[in-house]
Amino acid sequence: MTDDLLIFEAGEGARLRATGTSRGVDPIRLEYLCRILELDPDKLARNTTGVHFKVCLMGALALPLVINPGNVSSCYLVSSEAHYVKYCREELRKFDSWDATLFSAFIAIFGAIARLLSFNRTVFINNWLLSTSPRAELSRELVQRLTGGLVRRFGDYALVFKAVGEGDHGMREAFTSSGWQLVAHRPVHWWEPERRSGKQRRTLARDWRSLEASGLRIETAAPTEIAGHVARFAELYRALYIDKHSSLNPWYTSEFFQIVIGCGLCQAAHVLQGETSVGFQTTFVDGDVVVLSVVGFDPKLDRRRYPVYRGLMAHGMRLGLSSRRKVFLSTGAASFKLNRGSYESIEHEAIHVAHLPVHRRLPWNIATLAYNSAAQALDTTRL
Repeated sequence: MTDDLLIFEAGEGARLRATGTSRGVDPIRLEYLCRILELDPDKLARNTTGVHFKVCLMGALALPLVINPGNVSSCYLVSSEAHYVKYCREELRKFDSWDATLFSAFIAIFGAIARLLSFNRTVFINNWLLSTSPRAELSRELVQRLTGGLVRRFGDYALVFKAVGEGDHGMREAFTSSGWQLVAHRPVHWWEPERRSGKQRRTLARDWRSLEASGLRIETAAPTEIAGHVARFAELYRALYIDKHSSLNPWYTSEFFQIVIGCGLCQAAHVLQGETSVGFQTTFVDGDVVVLSVVGFDPKLDRRRYPVYRGLMAHGMRLGLSSRRKVFLSTGAASFKLNRGSYESIEHEAIHVAHLPVHRRLPWNIATLAYNSAAQALDTTRL
């Protein structure tokens, strides 16, 4: 079979733009990829120093690649160790049960061994440096072409494809029948208007009324006007996700928000107190789904008096209502989302390690067994 897979290196944004345009790649996605290809990843997320961007092009399908040579473990988006070991242990602290304590101890031992076996030496495929990547529809034939092309170029790396949903039956079959394995990645929440109970409808309406009664207001931030807001967005994001939650979250910069909103990949809305942004949300439409991408707000505000998070979630759900789309609510705040009508599923990553020597495959085989078992055993609604 002819290898028509092209790899574009850092600094080749202009070449990617010309080739991608001629092949009919979605222009908004293409523009985002061209822009990030001209930058080091740590210009977009500060804790990604040491990894590299590339873009893979097969026909009209463009997939961003993040290459971790094996020595980076400070951000869960670009490091297997950061996600499957460090971040997972942080999340397990939310449980007060013997099985979670035991699993955390197991992960600590597993992580030490996996590090010695180059667990971090990975090519992440479809990694847009977003917590939720846009979907890529791959047939079995495309998966096999992708596998062959990447193994030839990155024969000493594990291949990890981001975001294979529990309901993506065609994608799951395409990967598993092509020698890939699926490992539980995170619990995620979906929201569909028609699946709500009367109580859940009233809860959402009350959230919106609470925002209006607080004196706060939500406005969209146009791409042409975003330059005046991105520094504040980065500040609010850092206060919530880095300072309050975990330093393993991507530490997004103002340049990241300028690019992702300015090129049109994501749309932004922010909550204003007077003329000051106290919260924001980015979203994007992915086929029949509205994806709530990044949220930030001032965690010091009194949440009862200023229900910023509730207002932003209500805004995102109203986007789904108005466009008659499902809403992807990502992970975290499970009880809050369930009370408003969400339902949970397990998102997976697809892993290909068959080309690696036995000792390099070992940590991935252990991870697949352990994390798939834990996803069934633990009460993930507590996350």
